[in-house]
Amino acid sequence: MKETRFKAAVFLFILCPVCCFAQENRNNSLLWRISGNGLNGSSYLFGTIHLNDARVFNLGDSLYEAIANTDGFAMELDPQQLTLYLIDEMKKELSNPKKLSAMLSGEEYKKYGPILEKKLNKKQKDITSSDILREKNKWIVEKFKTGKMQTFLDAYLFDLARRQGKWTGGVEQLEDQQNLGLDVVDESDIRQIANSGNNDRQDAGLEKMIDAYTRSDLNMIERMSLSGDSLRNDKIIFKRNIRMAASMDSLAHIRTMVFAGGAAHLPRQ
Repeated sequence: MKETRFKAAVFLFILCPVCCFAQENRNNSLLWRISGNGLNGSSYLFGTIHLNDARVFNLGDSLYEAIANTDGFAMELDPQQLTLYLIDEMKKELSNPKKLSAMLSGEEYKKYGPILEKKLNKKQKDITSSDILREKNKWIVEKFKTGKMQTFLDAYLFDLARRQGKWTGGVEQLEDQQNLGLDVVDESDIRQIANSGNNDRQDAGLEKMIDAYTRSDLNMIERMSLSGDSLRNDKIIFKRNIRMAASMDSLAHIRTMVFAGGAAHLPRQ
């Protein structure tokens, strides 16, 4: 039994790599076959990256064959639910913004206020959670402007399966995503933005992640993904792994499936 990937899943089924791109480590694969635990046929788990950069769309034949030869496809959250959720959360944040001074302690406000004032080109007394949210998601907007593909990788695969007549859905429910607070601004976002380097450094970090992804370097992906706040990692990755693995097990007992989730969920946690 492979215990080096998606640790939460090993209690439910066996994971074996389908294709390995990094010769120095045979476990470095983005596509894993799911078997065992009474499944009638093989299902698959594929690690994605939520970008529309053309380089991450260089997918192997094994993935296309897996989608063609299975009955269903599920990404983390059904795209229709994801769109509605993001719009709703954005509306909430923009319609009722909080002042920066109300989000931080007096000491932190004195520390981070001047930094954010310079970075956002706005008086610190006027900075709100809406400004932080826009800065937090700026890289996504900019990346989609420069990306050559029309949608991000997960949605592309979802639509590919849908056009083949497969059952399609999500591994998580809308309320699961809502409880994560991914689009709610908190103190950790403020600290991260204040402590982040210039755009060149951020672009270099993203390029490093893309390079790791295209090489299927799960060890590097893990190190980069877990470099932030430990409590946030526990909420966004570790606990979700357990919940998503249970959902995958249930869905795979109904029909053979291809599951697509962020590659950061694949390494051993």
